[in-house]
Amino acid sequence: MMQSEPMILWVGTLVWVAFCLTGTALLLRRRRQGRFFMEHAYLTGVLLLLALAPCIGLLVFAISGVVSFWSGGMQVIFATLLGLAAFRARQHRLNPQTSYSARTFKEKSAALVLVTLLVVFATYFIRTWGSDLDTAIPAFIGAVALLIVVMVIGHITLALFHAPAEELNEEPDERDKAVELLSMRNAYYVLSMGIWVVPIVAVSSLPTLTQVNIWLAVVVISEAVKYGSVFSYYRFGDI
Repeated sequence: MMQSEPMILWVGTLVWVAFCLTGTALLLRRRRQGRFFMEHAYLTGVLLLLALAPCIGLLVFAISGVVSFWSGGMQVIFATLLGLAAFRARQHRLNPQTSYSARTFKEKSAALVLVTLLVVFATYFIRTWGSDLDTAIPAFIGAVALLIVVMVIGHITLALFHAPAEELNEEPDERDKAVELLSMRNAYYVLSMGIWVVPIVAVSSLPTLTQVNIWLAVVVISEAVKYGSVFSYYRFGDI
């Protein structure tokens, strides 16, 4: 019975991959017929990811003998996102006037960056309060890595579900440039005031880690002010 399990896995994987590739071929056939829309591009990605997931899982199982979520589950998650994006794209194509995103992509992007910055670095500061450099350095590296991962996945998700998709490639207009300049100005004010804290902290008797975290907090707060300003100008401003 145990010896038959690998054979069942191999056969099941081959059947599933063949099914997914057949679906992909049918979708690409629509492209040659001129009936290939954005949702079909997303569905093509869904089928390719679903075809890849069991192959990776089977490879990991063959090497380690362990079934792991990370060996195929991530492909399933991304396939699910693309499937939802395909539904959104079809909805927008069929009813463009009623399916536009309520907020601009730049506004949603600024909100994502703002919330991520505050949550990630607030967690970092809490974790390293009263600790030493041996604890703070791995925590800082982890915070930066988490920030990058959330930014990448978050912006991909925002782009997939935003409508119209053409807005993602638009050149900045005069309003966008004005918002960027004013937001940079606000962040510069905060950073300039924070710089005056540096010499005070440097001559104090505070621990080295506390001094470094204070300087880091000044940078994080200035960035939060920048993206908070971008969000506020797009949401409430008259620019």
